Order: sequence, then C-alpha cells, then structure tokens
Amino acid sequence: MPTLQSTLTIDSATKKRASARAKNQSMSVSAVARILLNDYAAGRIDIGARLLVPERDENGFTPQKAAEMKKILTDIKDSRNLTKPLPAKKALADLYKML
Repeated sequence: MPTLQSTLTIDSATKKRASARAKNQSMSVSAVARILLNDYAAGRIDIGARLLVPERDENGFTPQKAAEMKKILTDIKDSRNLTKPLPAKKALADLYKML
C-alpha cells in the first residue's frame, strides 16, 4: 500500500512528552501516530467526550463529601446537637407513632 506523507500540528509540550514516552518504548512519535490512526480506523479505539468521575478516598467519598463527613463526625464526638428542637406536640405525636 502506498504511503502518503502528512503533517500533524501539536503543541511543543505535548510533542516533548510524547517523544519522551515513545523513546522509552523504542519508538518514534510518527510510529505512535501511525498506530493510533490505524487503531482508530479499525474501530479499536474511540475518541470522544468522557465524563470525568471525581476523585474518591478509601471510603468512596469525594473530597467535598469527606470534609462534610469529617465535620459531622467531629460534631458527634463533641456532642453537638445539630437538629432543631421539636415542638412538644410534634415530639409526642412522633412518640405515639412508635408505639
């Protein structure tokens, strides 16, 4: 199959990073581009928007939720009552429902 020469335009930082990685694998950036284009044409890879899942800690919490949980646990440890007082009628009604 005859080959055509093409030009790809990429920023210098990306080329530098790609060149370094390709060199570690004993390849050229051109070889990487050919492999990627062949795989894309054959349907082995897809390129498109992907939803990024937020980073999670060992408990499965996002950093924001982990901070919330830490505050809640601190409040519990310090015996802080975080609920609003119930009116007497409502409290009694809730108690009677439990019986």
